[in-house]
Amino acid sequence: MGPKVKIVISIKGNKNRFSLYYLIVILSAKDKNSNFAGWVVNGTQIALRITIYAGMYRLALGSSDSRFVNGIWAIAISQLIFGCERPQLSIQIGREIKDGTVSMYLLRPVNYINQMVFSYFGRSIPGLSSIAVFGFATAYLITGKIPINILNLPFVICVIFLGIALAILIETFLGMTGFWANDTNGVQLMNHKLNLLFGGIIIPFALLPTGIAKIVRFTPWSMSLAQPGYVATHFSYTLFIEISLLIILWCFVTYLLCLYLFYKGIRKLNLGGG
Repeated sequence: MGPKVKIVISIKGNKNRFSLYYLIVILSAKDKNSNFAGWVVNGTQIALRITIYAGMYRLALGSSDSRFVNGIWAIAISQLIFGCERPQLSIQIGREIKDGTVSMYLLRPVNYINQMVFSYFGRSIPGLSSIAVFGFATAYLITGKIPINILNLPFVICVIFLGIALAILIETFLGMTGFWANDTNGVQLMNHKLNLLFGGIIIPFALLPTGIAKIVRFTPWSMSLAQPGYVATHFSYTLFIEISLLIILWCFVTYLLCLYLFYKGIRKLNLGGG
């Protein structure tokens, strides 16, 4: 009876924990200070950005090249994920570290990192819907095609959400440097540049030398931004499994690094009397 009781309690505890995470996402999405005008402005900015990139791609590849169509749709997907990787999260974490608010989270039933990740995802939902509508509509108007088979859509959505998870975890990791840095602007700026370079946004992977492209492909910035779009436009089950596993691996590594920095940072604050 003893082991069975423990298993039941464990399962119930996990259900309660998942329910709590779900509640955090929903409440954070509703708490977002957004309106329809802001939704349209955000989407318009994304549409203009994709249009500019399309002009660059057209000059480099030509509009008749299949790489052009795939590249524009990959950019639209990367912009969707990029919308979740903004400096607000790392800035918020850095601010809470500096004013000591972070210590209050130790009394809550959800650890600080999980709460930041799920609440930030919830706050990003209105923006994600705007980026998806305007971004995908712009990609279709530019290319006149949708290079994604509807039967593959569930797998594409899955790998996109994995990319979003990695993007948010990277932001969380950057915020954790606030335990030692005066502000996180420096590392945030560096991360932004790496996203642009390795995320396939400025330079399409099709234009990179083969050797460099193979190396860049395995970086976390490529895995979070570029590879979900590549899976969508070059879908195969083998590619989907390979990229999904690599993104999950980077998520796991980044999460462990966040935990390490968080508890090391909390110990630093306690020893320093902060």
